[in-house]
Amino acid sequence: MKTFENLYTDFTTITKDNSTSNVTFGKAQINDTQKSVCNMADFIFLDDEMYSSSVINQGDYRLPPNYQAGSLGAVYILNGGNKYPIKEIHSQEEFEQLANDSSTATIPEIYCVYNDYIKFYPLFADTTSVIYAKYRQVAKQMSADDYDTGTITATYNSLAIVGSGTTFTSAMVGRQILLPDGLWYKIRTFTDATNLALEKTYEGTTTTGASYTIGDCPTIPDGFQDLLIYKPLETYFMIKGEEKRSSFYKNLYDLMLRDLKSRYLSRSANQVFVKGEVKVKNPNDYPTGLTSA
Repeated sequence: MKTFENLYTDFTTITKDNSTSNVTFGKAQINDTQKSVCNMADFIFLDDEMYSSSVINQGDYRLPPNYQAGSLGAVYILNGGNKYPIKEIHSQEEFEQLANDSSTATIPEIYCVYNDYIKFYPLFADTTSVIYAKYRQVAKQMSADDYDTGTITATYNSLAIVGSGTTFTSAMVGRQILLPDGLWYKIRTFTDATNLALEKTYEGTTTTGASYTIGDCPTIPDGFQDLLIYKPLETYFMIKGEEKRSSFYKNLYDLMLRDLKSRYLSRSANQVFVKGEVKVKNPNDYPTGLTSA
């Protein structure tokens, strides 16, 4: 995984220019490239999920800050271990006509997306439900340098990260932290200067006094993040009049972009996997409801 600091440092190293103006140029180009790539197609790595607890007598719920307009997918209500699909009304006017009173129910019947809100009717009658929505996220704007002051304690199968000599901040929520097992974990919540919580439990060996790195990491998946400097390098050397070097980085960018699309554009739910010209039946696709002759 490359952090934002890793990327712009690579850019200035290759260009052999660490002036303030070139660092600023590189940072802007890296963010612009990520935004451009993420807007090219419906990549599966942009998929994200929202979970929100129901509130009594409330029907309007704000979608997450990284919600991409018009990208809402599956929506259902979780209650008592069951999933309840909700009918979508695409017209705000039609929704308002149907939702013309303050009726309540444990499970709403319809919903409508308006601007960055999802609206339900009837209103929720209690707090026993959880709203689930799948959507596509926008590319994040990276800005922060890496942070590795102090040490941490990471406990097996726990979400808690406890720091010693650290100054964690709320701005670190959503960034990634490199833990003693060598893997990156997304930070879910901030409590105070020495306490953070992860989105997924730490699966490494319990470690105290461990070094760590908190990084502002790209939305682009690991293994393809050099895309974000290839395009800026192409632009930099084109401006400098070095056509061969500009073409070199353009070719690298084009090849990696092709591979990214090949790997992350497939959303097939087909029960038959295709490998070359050979069709392989999914062994998990068991027939049901069969009766003997």
